[in-house]
Amino acid sequence: TNANVIGKKMNAKKLLYDGSDILSSRLHPEKCSMNSFLNKRREILMINMSINTQQEEIDKLGRDLKEKEASLNDKEASLNESMRRFDCFLKELDQKARDAANLLENQLQIKAEKGKVQKELQSQINVVESRLRQQKYEDEESSLCKELICSLSPHMV
Repeated sequence: TNANVIGKKMNAKKLLYDGSDILSSRLHPEKCSMNSFLNKRREILMINMSINTQQEEIDKLGRDLKEKEASLNDKEASLNESMRRFDCFLKELDQKARDAANLLENQLQIKAEKGKVQKELQSQINVVESRLRQQKYEDEESSLCKELICSLSPHMV
C-alpha cells in the first residue's frame, strides 16, 4: 500500500545516512556486515526504482489526462462550431421558407387578379359580341326593309 511504500522510502533514506553506522556498530565479521550493508543498499535501490517507476507512471497518466482534456476541449469546440453552423442553416432555411410562402401568396394574388381581369374582359367581350349580333341582326333587318321598300317603290334610276 501507499503507507508501506512511504515507510520503506523513509527507512531507505535512513539507511543511506546511517549506512556507515551499521558497520561500526556491529562487531560481526566484516563479510556479514558487508553482505548486510549490500542487501540494505539493494533494498534501498529497489525501493527507489519502484518509487521512480510509480512516479513515471503518475507523470504518464498526468500527460495522458492533459492530452485527453485537450482532445475533449477540441471536440467540444468543434461541436459548438457545428451547432452554430447548424443554427445558421436552420435560420437560412426558415427565411427561405418564409420567402417562398410570401412569393406563393403574391403569385396567388396575381393569379386571382388575372382571373378577375379575365372575367371582366370576357364579360366585355360577351357584351361586344352581343352588340355585334344585335347590330348584325339590325343590319339584316334594315337590309330586308330596304329591299322590301325598293321592291315596292318605283324604280328610280
